[in-house]
Amino acid sequence: MLKSFPAVGGTVFDNACSTGAAAQELLKVYRSAEVSAADVVPPMVQSFKAIIVADPALAAQVKDLRLENGETLTYADNSFDAVLTNFGIFFCQDPVADAKQIYRTLKPGGTATVTLWKMFGFKPILWEVQERVKPANPLTELPLMEPWCDPKKLEKVLTDGGFGSVEFSVVKEGMWGKDHEGGEGGVYDGGLGCCLHQVNVSRDM
Repeated sequence: MLKSFPAVGGTVFDNACSTGAAAQELLKVYRSAEVSAADVVPPMVQSFKAIIVADPALAAQVKDLRLENGETLTYADNSFDAVLTNFGIFFCQDPVADAKQIYRTLKPGGTATVTLWKMFGFKPILWEVQERVKPANPLTELPLMEPWCDPKKLEKVLTDGGFGSVEFSVVKEGMWGKDHEGGEGGVYDGGLGCCLHQVNVSRDM
């Protein structure tokens, strides 16, 4: 998942952590890593704190959890071997400011991973439900998130934030379920019915 990550130990920052789902998945792979996390939404941070308290093994690895805006982080420069931003950057008021904070807090040679939706397979299902329940209402659109399905948008944000080359990959199976793009009418197993763009960027040494 993460390039150039230490085989033993290593520090990860879960940016816009929500309830910590991404950090918990990452710790299944990097079992000796230490995690710091932050989110700007108080209930998300409170929920993640409750999860940590209930899980002693997780509590041993999550070293720091803060209520902070990703655009104005207070972590020191060069703090982390990896920074993970999982479905969070499109919520920022200033995504470039967030990218600059990712770059600043990442150690030279470290890797930042940003995930976004590649497509929204659930929209036809949502529309069908809407038409049955409230046919008079306009069909739901996703104007905040759908523009980010274009990888060029994120590439520009990350390069404006200080990163050089941007590497895109499509994740077809993971914590949100399995992608069956091109089959069964675009319906996906488990989760939200969307395949993902995973973007890896490295900070120059």
